[in-house]
Amino acid sequence: MVDVDTVLASSTELTELEVQQLKILQLSKIVEGHPSTIDLEKDLENYQMGLKLYHQGDYQQAISALWNIKYSTLNLPLYIKSQYILGDCFKRMEDWDRVIKIYKNLAKNDPILTDYSLFHLADTYHLKGDNRESIATFKEIIENFPQSLIISEAKYRIAQNYLDLNDITSALIYYKDILKNSPDNQLKAKVLLDLAEIYWKKEEYIDSLNCWYEILDEGYRLKRNSEPEELLIRHFYMIRENFKDIKVPYPIMVKCADILFKYRQYNLAEDLYGEIIKTFPEAKDIAEVYYKRARALYFKKDYKQVINRCNEIILIFPSSDAIIKAHYLLANSLLASGERYSALDKYKKITEQYPETYYGRESYLRQGECYFQLGEPEKGISQWRQLIDRYPDSYQTMTSLWNLARYYTKNNNDSEALEAYRELSERFSKSRLGDDALYWRGKALQKMGLEEEANSIYEKVLNDYPLSYYAERISEQRGDINYLWSVISVSEEKDFTYLEEFLEKYDKINEKGQLFLLKAELFGEVSFYKEAIIELKGALNYNPGNIFLLFRLSATG
Repeated sequence: MVDVDTVLASSTELTELEVQQLKILQLSKIVEGHPSTIDLEKDLENYQMGLKLYHQGDYQQAISALWNIKYSTLNLPLYIKSQYILGDCFKRMEDWDRVIKIYKNLAKNDPILTDYSLFHLADTYHLKGDNRESIATFKEIIENFPQSLIISEAKYRIAQNYLDLNDITSALIYYKDILKNSPDNQLKAKVLLDLAEIYWKKEEYIDSLNCWYEILDEGYRLKRNSEPEELLIRHFYMIRENFKDIKVPYPIMVKCADILFKYRQYNLAEDLYGEIIKTFPEAKDIAEVYYKRARALYFKKDYKQVINRCNEIILIFPSSDAIIKAHYLLANSLLASGERYSALDKYKKITEQYPETYYGRESYLRQGECYFQLGEPEKGISQWRQLIDRYPDSYQTMTSLWNLARYYTKNNNDSEALEAYRELSERFSKSRLGDDALYWRGKALQKMGLEEEANSIYEKVLNDYPLSYYAERISEQRGDINYLWSVISVSEEKDFTYLEEFLEKYDKINEKGQLFLLKAELFGEVSFYKEAIIELKGALNYNPGNIFLLFRLSATG
């Protein structure tokens, strides 16, 4: 039955059960730090010894130490931790009956992690081969703990149990429920991988392709993100080779061509884009496919064909979104072919017709490069100056300032170089060129004999970019510079402690988050890291962006 308090509680308000859980976990921190009885001291000693042996892989001796810890309401979390370690020790020894006994007992007597205890009990039944008992136990979590963070994972395990029983229909019910209701996108990706395999075995090939396509289209992440790409391509070609009468849908064919292009299979990508154009000439965004085919040719360095294809796009699709990209690709192809004046003309037209677009800004940048290649640096400089004035905060302005600074440096125009480095370092200090600009600003000052100002800039590099290559370089070359450089050492445990204390003090966590955090700490202490991560993510759901929780999550992950 669902507790009434669970239904009535708001999203951040604790239920009566959660209030009790929080009090128990908070009390355990005090009790373990200051045990008040001889029995508690003995239990703590046995626990610490058992935990040490467990981490060393001596499971039999760990069991001997932990077996003596008795159930106590005074420090319930200590008992729970010892039981979880015992369960894992027996699990590693494949003593399934003892594991089952431990988690059954916890499910009855543990008011804090009952859903997790049931989960590990169900998982053990599955490992033992008792699929029906496993299903029944996972269902108990769903029915009795509807707010549990592991509901979706329980449903996934039920589906896998049904697959083991060859009950595809029941498995599909749970898989589809996860896709509809779970917030866990990584789990959805796993479900879609399973479904793709199921549909393929059932000879429902397009449904199978659609599953891999959905993972990619939705951006679901996996441990190895290239896996659905590889599977989609492999099975796409299997269908083409063995089932020629099956018509693969347009979006899937485009996705396959995009994957081939991504992995530099330009010939295959170009051919597939061409086939898509012939097969789906009326597709809504077919102009984009025309462009992608031209782009594949560009990367093949077949510039003559690119020019032809771009002119084709401009002629056939004068009002499409692809038209700007086609003009820009055409100009780039002319430049790559050595036709610099023709390229300049195209870039100018882009800046005139599409001045506020990305390609308009890029065309200003390219015009400057063209003039430099033609031996007309003053015109190139003028072009970049126009770009800087017109789009002061753009990426292209940052690039133009860097190009100007390096040109002036190369030509020993120190005052102009210094001004470009200064402007770049001040306006784009957070960019990838921030440390470069500041360092070379110091070099320019040093070259001009302004040692005191140069040292001031070098100190700024050291303080503002302590992990930069330039910081190390300055430290080696300029030992005369005094600076204060505080870096958090991740190698000393005390530094982590100080950082945690700072974050805990200045980034408060609400009670709901505190409960999740304390559960995460309990799991983390006994090396149940997957469970700890789940609880930390739960805490972040109620405290989004909390620095302390993000720090703990990164340290646990």
